[in-house]
Amino acid sequence: MSNQETNGKTTKKRKRILMVLVFLLVIAMLGLACTNLPGKYYQETFAVEPGTVLKIYNGTGNIKVSSWDRDYVEVGAQSNFFNSLLKGPGIDIATGKELVIRTRAGMDLGITVPKGVLITRVENSRGTIKLDNVSGNVDAKASTGEIQIQGVDGLVKAETNMGKISVENVSGDVDAKTSSGEIQIHKVNGFVKAVTNNGKINITGVSGLYEARTERGDISVEVPAIRDNLEIRSNLGSIKAFLSPNLVAQLAASTSTGNVTYQDLPLTVNQSSQTMITGRLGEGGGKINITTSMGSISLNKL
Repeated sequence: MSNQETNGKTTKKRKRILMVLVFLLVIAMLGLACTNLPGKYYQETFAVEPGTVLKIYNGTGNIKVSSWDRDYVEVGAQSNFFNSLLKGPGIDIATGKELVIRTRAGMDLGITVPKGVLITRVENSRGTIKLDNVSGNVDAKASTGEIQIQGVDGLVKAETNMGKISVENVSGDVDAKTSSGEIQIHKVNGFVKAVTNNGKINITGVSGLYEARTERGDISVEVPAIRDNLEIRSNLGSIKAFLSPNLVAQLAASTSTGNVTYQDLPLTVNQSSQTMITGRLGEGGGKINITTSMGSISLNKL
């Protein structure tokens, strides 16, 4: 076989491969476009008793839950184009002492509930979760997506693999965790734990702090009280801690690169240098450890 024939076959083979790749790319782009197109809209209402538990399990799509003064639950669901081609509404709702909502992938949910309904589980594969002025010990989880919580009468646990978490106006403890995204927590009548692998942490107006930890990002926290021990740590970022003068704890703060400073604190210093300080607040008690590998640490009076 001549070189010319070999080169000709190679060229044809490459063209076929290129055509297949182009075809697959077009199909993928059409699929993405259709995913964003609106499909069917579903709406239904359900009479519920005070104390009814609500659980939501969604695929891909946003979830918004809010409250009103009426005595029934209203569920609105907007499917995307692909989901609308499937038989049925694409949503299953089980009623009783528990109201359980399950959807197929590709559906946005808007749910309004009486204030006496208890939200206990909200789960999303991909999309934003928003809770506004609801009751219950909430467990909100998104595989990918932001979690926004504004007003919960109860405890809050919020977890997402990729997305920001913001929590405000909660009457109980808050546990927030994200693999990538910042955490903002404000006005919590309870203790707070906040952990992210990549993002800043800001915590204000809380009753106390369990833990604040990030691998990459600045930390700013208010610490009015602790239970046992407290860790505040960033591997790459500066830390500002506003400590109550009424704290009773052993304090240790250190950085590998940066300065450690304190101001207006009733701190009995044991050891201090440019990059570390140890001492006692009050009579001592639990331990407060504040560390960063790269960044400064500022300790201030709350």
